[in-house]
Amino acid sequence: MATYEYTARDETGHIFTGISDDVKGINALRNEFTKIGYSLLKIKRKKKFNPKYISVKRSEIIPFTFKLAGMCSAGLSIVQSLDTLEKQTENRSLQYIIADIKKNITTGSSLTDSFGKYRNIFSDFFLGMVEAGE
Repeated sequence: MATYEYTARDETGHIFTGISDDVKGINALRNEFTKIGYSLLKIKRKKKFNPKYISVKRSEIIPFTFKLAGMCSAGLSIVQSLDTLEKQTENRSLQYIIADIKKNITTGSSLTDSFGKYRNIFSDFFLGMVEAGE
C-alpha cells in the first residue's frame, strides 16, 4: 500500500488537495474519486519517511513554537496553524512530526497526547505548557 498526494476537482468545480493513505495504486485512487463524482487532476506518490531518523534541532523547535502561538493568538485553529507550519518548514523530520500531530488531532487525540508522542523532541516544560493551555 502507498500514500499519494492529490489535487482534485469536485462537481461544483472547487479544486482541493489532500493525502490518501493505504492506496493500492493510482487506478484504485482514481476509481474511488470517480465513484463520488470527483475528478483527479494531479497525483504524486509520497515517499515514506522513516521515523527512526528523526532529527530536529532545538533551534528549529523554538521558532516553530513562537509561530504556532502567534497563529493561534490570531484566531487560526490548531489544525490550520499546523497545516501552514508543515508547508513552511524545510526540515523533513519536523514536517513529518507536524503532519503526524495534525493527523492525531483531527482523529480526536488531545493536543497534549499528540505532542507527547515526541517527548524526545519536545521538552517536558513544553508539554506541560500545552497541557495547561488545553
